[in-house]
This record gives sequence, C-alpha cells and structure tokens, in this order.
Amino acid sequence: MTVDLRKVAILSGVVFGGGYLLMAIASPQGLRALRAQRQVILQLEAENAELRKDVARRSELVQKLKNSDNVEDLIRERLKRQHEGDTIYLLEPRNDQATPATPRP
Repeated sequence: MTVDLRKVAILSGVVFGGGYLLMAIASPQGLRALRAQRQVILQLEAENAELRKDVARRSELVQKLKNSDNVEDLIRERLKRQHEGDTIYLLEPRNDQATPATPRP
C-alpha cells in the first residue's frame, strides 16, 4: 500500500487551513468582535441621524431669526415670556369637553 504524498499534503493543508479558519472565527477578534462593531456602527448612525435633525431645526431657527423684523416677538413667543402688564391668551383646539383656559402670569 503506497501513500500518495500529494493527497497527504492536500489533506493536511485542508485540515490545517480549516483549523486556522475555525480559530480565527472563534477568537475574540473574530465574529464576536464583528458583531460588537456592527452594533456600535448602528448606534452611531442613529445618533448621527438625530444630530442631523437637530442641526436642521436649529439652522431653520437661525434663518427665521435673521429674516425676522421683530426678533423680540419671536423670542418671547418661543420662551412664552411676557412684559409687565401684558395679557396672554392661549387658544386651544376645541373638543367635546371644553374647559376654560386659565391665564398664565
């Protein structure tokens, strides 16, 4: 019975290659690390999307303030502030059980 060295070399290469691949996948730098990195990427992408929305909202506010003739009115409206002696009326949408609005100081 003769042993073909070429077959033995191929078989040992497949076995060692498979073992190396298995170790690479199962190691801490393998699939677990890839999954963890993917989770971090998804989290950062969601955070970036929220920050983009915030930047757009703030840019819109800046443009509104730049184009406004009376910046003080816009600021008072946004902060719900009033001058001494001002009367503020809050209009709420109608519903079946309307309650009278109470004035804010």
